[in-house]
Amino acid sequence: MSDNLQSLRKRLAQVKWRLGQYDQMIRDAHLWGDYVEIAHTERAPLIIERDQLAAQIEQIEAFEFARRPRVLC
Repeated sequence: MSDNLQSLRKRLAQVKWRLGQYDQMIRDAHLWGDYVEIAHTERAPLIIERDQLAAQIEQIEAFEFARRPRVLC
């Protein structure tokens, strides 16, 4: 497994509950060139472009960061 895919899987696991259509247990992910296959428990595998998946994760991470309480010093 490439480091890039491993990083995406880790980030996806942290935000998967926010991804709506991807909000299911992720059993496995396979990298095929520029595509990631994400296997679902109750559905056929979903194939998505790696860059598209990374962009969605980045949007969610930015949203979550914006929601965090700020500490004023």
